[in-house]
Amino acid sequence: MPAGRPSPIDKVIGKKPDGTPITVAERMVNLVRLGNFVEHASAACGISKETHYEWVRVAARVNLAWNGDPDLTKITPHERRCVEYSDAVDQAQGEYFAADMRKLHEIGQGGIVRSRVVEKYAVEKNEQGEEVQVLLERTVTEDETLPNAAVIMWRLTRRAPKFFGNRLAIAHEDDDPGKLDERSELTALADSMEAYLLGRAEAEGKKTTRRRKAAT
Repeated sequence: MPAGRPSPIDKVIGKKPDGTPITVAERMVNLVRLGNFVEHASAACGISKETHYEWVRVAARVNLAWNGDPDLTKITPHERRCVEYSDAVDQAQGEYFAADMRKLHEIGQGGIVRSRVVEKYAVEKNEQGEEVQVLLERTVTEDETLPNAAVIMWRLTRRAPKFFGNRLAIAHEDDDPGKLDERSELTALADSMEAYLLGRAEAEGKKTTRRRKAAT
């Protein structure tokens, strides 16, 4: 971004129902809060994703220079807006994930009330002789969702893969090459042992069958 020409972080790109302006920064934050990726949110706001990341980099440089607590009175207006924007985006992302995790928890636990409305109509003629629908009966029933074992298990495998994930997934998530090789060797050893035991059991079964035939 050329010096002296900061990106239009406060450019007005719309208006709210009450007539107040909506800026690029505000719409970006709102779209991220809804779960949109930065690439898509940027395109919807008429900026490039590089512009977004430049604002975030400006905020990072300011926070680094001031040890995470910048004096807003001693930095440029654009730097101040970048810091505010970056903080708002981070908060919006956190709110989105928190809301989704809360919903996943509710689905997993069950007990969500569902309403079902059934209406019965009849066709009758009014005073003008026109056919109209007349409500005869309206029934509202409610039930609760059951616990969702698939959602519960998915959350367990993500939160505690050591205990609930499969061996292959655990090995791939390990960043230490030494531990990865060690686990790969242990997995291969376990598989070989399992194959050996299965083969031995099969061989023992064949021997028993031959002995029975010889005895007869």
